[in-house]
Amino acid sequence: MGKLLALMLGCAGLTMLLGLLSETMKEKPVPAYQGRGVELWVYDLKHGDARQRAEAAGALGEMGPQAREAVPDLVAALRDDDPLVRRQAARALGRIGPAAKDAIPDLNRALVDPDRQVFREAMLALRSIEGRDKRKGFLAP
Repeated sequence: MGKLLALMLGCAGLTMLLGLLSETMKEKPVPAYQGRGVELWVYDLKHGDARQRAEAAGALGEMGPQAREAVPDLVAALRDDDPLVRRQAARALGRIGPAAKDAIPDLNRALVDPDRQVFREAMLALRSIEGRDKRKGFLAP
């Protein structure tokens, strides 16, 4: 009887352990926009066509803080030759918010971009990331 009880307790314990393991091993949902994950949009940030790069930056912005792993790539896009790509990259960094704090120095440099819309988006991004407006009195180029 003692062996049977030990076997039953062992099986129950094993079942409980397997249940706990399956709960902890469940895959977390991958952030996506229009059915594509962050990695694919980051790949498109390097595309030869500026419109596709701008679309990728915009999509990452739509993902918000879930796209925080794309911050280094969006920072690189702030130096793109095309102003639309730079605008979208700055906007995306702002939508990612405080998780994009590593982009602050690059966004500060974007404040002197010759494109006024890049300046505007960089200003808004800095407000979003820093949580307040530290740039009062800064004149647009």
